[in-house]
Amino acid sequence: NLMLFLNNQPWLGLLFGTIVTLGLQSCSAVIGVVQGVFAAAAMSGSPITLFGILPIVVGSNIGAVIPSILSAIGGNAMAKRVAFVNTIMKVSGALIFMGILYGIQPALNNIPIANEPKLQLALGHLIFNVMCALIFLPLLKPLCWISEKAIKDNKKIGEKIEFKELSALKPEYATYDALGLKKKKQLYIYINQKHQNAPEEALAALLSHEALHQDEFN
Repeated sequence: NLMLFLNNQPWLGLLFGTIVTLGLQSCSAVIGVVQGVFAAAAMSGSPITLFGILPIVVGSNIGAVIPSILSAIGGNAMAKRVAFVNTIMKVSGALIFMGILYGIQPALNNIPIANEPKLQLALGHLIFNVMCALIFLPLLKPLCWISEKAIKDNKKIGEKIEFKELSALKPEYATYDALGLKKKKQLYIYINQKHQNAPEEALAALLSHEALHQDEFN
């Protein structure tokens, strides 16, 4: 049984979750399948533990990053930097989380999986993502600086970022948080004026999103 084998090989479980998610192109689908297997194991009295199955869920988060890396290959420098930072966050977070799992392995092995197995996995996934946010949000500026040094803008695409009343561009843009527009070698990112006093982390998230999702205009 594959899951029984991976139960004793957490690092292979991490790799397995990464590869399967890359193949299915869906982190949610992989987690759903793993939850079903874990619930079935609980009903049958299988010796599968949280320590053995959580790495698969964590690996699915790494696998979910790979499509953004592939899509950024042909993109501009900003898109590549976003993919770079996202990869560092997910891979480093996974390694830290694996270390934590080894530290609390005895406790995890003593948790009866018959007690809400799907909820246990969902909570483990939530804890992983919250941990990554708490660790890396304060490090966002240094990570952005590293990405700028690591990935040079060889195409020299100009980037113009400003706060703007988006309804002045088109009335339907009034409710947008931000808008990314590309014209030839110039990238324009307009942020809704209502966000002028937003935290730097929130503005960075908006810029990252618009750098990856741009509309061409004449």
